[in-house]
Amino acid sequence: MLARCLSAAAALLHAQQAPLPEYAQQPLVTERLYQRVRFEADGTGRRDLRVRARVQTESGVQALGEISYGYNSAEETLTIDSVLVHKAGGGIVAAGPDAVQDATAPVARLAPVYSDLRHKILTVPSLRPGDTLELHAVWTRQRPLAPGHFWYQEDFTTEGIVLDERLELDVPRAIYLKVKSAPGVEPDVSDAGDRRVYRWKHANLTVLTDDERRRRTAAEAWKPKVHSVQVSTFRSWEDVGRWYGTLARDRESVSPEVRSKAQALVRDRRTRRDTLEALYDFVSKNYRYVSLSFGVGRYQPHAAAEVLANQYGDCKDKHTLLASLLAAVGRRAYPALISTGAEIDIDVPSPLQFDHMISAVPEGDAFIWLDTTPGVSPFGFLLYGLRAKQALVIPVDEAPRLRLTAREPPFPTRMQVDVTGRLTDFGTLNVAVRHIVRGDAEVILRLGFRATPPAQWKALATAMATAEGLYGDVTDVQPDDPTATRDPFQFTFQLTKSGYAEWSGRGAGRHDHYGAHAPPDRRDFLQGRPAGSGGAIPRHPGGRAAGGRARARRVGRRFHGPEVRHRR
Repeated sequence: MLARCLSAAAALLHAQQAPLPEYAQQPLVTERLYQRVRFEADGTGRRDLRVRARVQTESGVQALGEISYGYNSAEETLTIDSVLVHKAGGGIVAAGPDAVQDATAPVARLAPVYSDLRHKILTVPSLRPGDTLELHAVWTRQRPLAPGHFWYQEDFTTEGIVLDERLELDVPRAIYLKVKSAPGVEPDVSDAGDRRVYRWKHANLTVLTDDERRRRTAAEAWKPKVHSVQVSTFRSWEDVGRWYGTLARDRESVSPEVRSKAQALVRDRRTRRDTLEALYDFVSKNYRYVSLSFGVGRYQPHAAAEVLANQYGDCKDKHTLLASLLAAVGRRAYPALISTGAEIDIDVPSPLQFDHMISAVPEGDAFIWLDTTPGVSPFGFLLYGLRAKQALVIPVDEAPRLRLTAREPPFPTRMQVDVTGRLTDFGTLNVAVRHIVRGDAEVILRLGFRATPPAQWKALATAMATAEGLYGDVTDVQPDDPTATRDPFQFTFQLTKSGYAEWSGRGAGRHDHYGAHAPPDRRDFLQGRPAGSGGAIPRHPGGRAAGGRARARRVGRRFHGPEVRHRR
């Protein structure tokens, strides 16, 4: 945890100059980062963390002045037993017991059923530039996540200066253990009695610039994640699935309350598809998602009846309620573990490879894939990061196995922007803008409008209009119901731009207030070319609209301006 904190702090705060040999320009330098992890055959264990970091700037003080560590109180304890500040001028300041506070995790304050998630917040006393922080923390797992199994994953620091990073893994010799290391970080292995110890060493002596970091992030975005170290006692993905199935299956039991609700929801439904959609919509739209990745906190979901009553849950809770409702009407939905990021590493069967759960509804030899988490996804639609991905499907009466999710959405995607407007004889442009969206962008827009109060819709629409090259005053923003997912999402707004053009009684002429010195986006807008990521009102002096059509309405002997229509 601290390793990630140090890495993130250094990455955010480092100076742009090339680092000096003594790294004087860095906000902090981690001199030692040692972790010793010990597992027992029953799945219990202990993680011992020792850190020594030199603080060099005020920003380094801000980064390490307060440190938060998470733990799950139902399964483990966390002790911070030593915090020392070595002063630059000599002397040592030791943090007292009151420097550490045990607090409920923020998510538990919003959703009390997750009260096992806690943080210990360390406030470091008397820390100033030039000082060195040294601390020791211990996590002790008293209750195994899976009796007779354990797994672990570590990513060595690649951002921020770390002079000496070490990981020691101490395990029983007699057990099966899959160990995989990234290229270039192979461990030293030694045996002593009935124990086997793996030791890795690492150092990071350079810091990427912001541009280098962005390029690397873009290049690695959809490549399989290569973790520095992965270990697991599971021999196969089937074993992982069977373990999770034992945790989750009884939680899907159909209680009287669940059965009654399911029957009420499908009473007027005539087809299997309508039944599925009704139950999916109920869970997806009416149950607040609590943002916990799979594996954070307890792996076991809450019982379906409890989720029904609470009206909120994480991804596995929402799946559990959906599966229970479907079971009440004779249908099935299986849990499917999946990664929202890069592809999983097939070589290492481990629950740590997944951070999300979706539902797989059997339909012949295939599955209907459902994700209730966003709350506004159309039936059967998976966001881009979940499509064509390996998911571990866990049926009731078959062996769990990896299955590939749908490669394409269940409907044609669409992104249409219609702009209809007119120019007044005073050169003011008045347009109506309508967006019609289906697909990934649709879900993002639905989420945006659902989360944004109506008083702020103008700001949201203005930002979107600007991104599409439409500049002016936005009014009368009218979105569809974000939860009406059976049809494409539409929203409209009015846009007014004064001084856009001037018109004479004999014809139309364009007036550019900036002339040849207009900024590129302004010139593009006036000349009818796309600006930014969108198109503008394409208008030519002769009265013909590029990519659309224009009509001039004559009143008496004066032109009151052309009506311009444009569709992208």
